[in-house]
Amino acid sequence: MPRRIIPGGVYMIAHQCTQRQFLLRPDRDTTNAFICCLALAAQRTEMRVLAFLAHSNHHRTIVVDTFGRAQKPH
Repeated sequence: MPRRIIPGGVYMIAHQCTQRQFLLRPDRDTTNAFICCLALAAQRTEMRVLAFLAHSNHHRTIVVDTFGRAQKPH
């Protein structure tokens, strides 16, 4: 079933690291790089980030899709 995408909708985005490797180490450099990439992606897609959680091999991010442009990843 296709996802219902509406302007102003709240969505959870979850994604794993390649081959489920533990690439998101809990250190300052990795955390800063993750936050920088997340902020850049939010700016480019014009989505608002409400919350995020980065584990060692995946992340979960809650966003508001302001203009209803979310797409399923390829």
